[in-house]
Amino acid sequence: MVIPFTLDANPIVLIDGECNFCNRTLMFILKYDRDEMFYFGSQQSKVAQNLLSKYNYKDESLTTIYLIHNGKVFTKSSAIIEIAKRLSGFPRYLSLLRFIPKPIRDWFYDLFSKYRFF
Repeated sequence: MVIPFTLDANPIVLIDGECNFCNRTLMFILKYDRDEMFYFGSQQSKVAQNLLSKYNYKDESLTTIYLIHNGKVFTKSSAIIEIAKRLSGFPRYLSLLRFIPKPIRDWFYDLFSKYRFF
């Protein structure tokens, strides 16, 4: 039986494809994605831009990680938490960040993403 490919079947992670830290993060996710459930894409790609546009997101600064799954879009620290929930091993503990209020989590996320190239 052939299962048709649909974008909502698996979580899709969109990152800045030119950011070394982002690419290392992708490799980290792959290492702990034991069920091979994640799809990945570069935000610079046309497919990713169309997908984000479908959900009314447009971030030309490329400072945000996106997780798209089941018709929902998670950004910044919320995306990190949702990704962590689906990983195996110790990275699952990152999902405990959900107990920190979102404005505080995202403030730290924004601060880090601002200086990630330095």
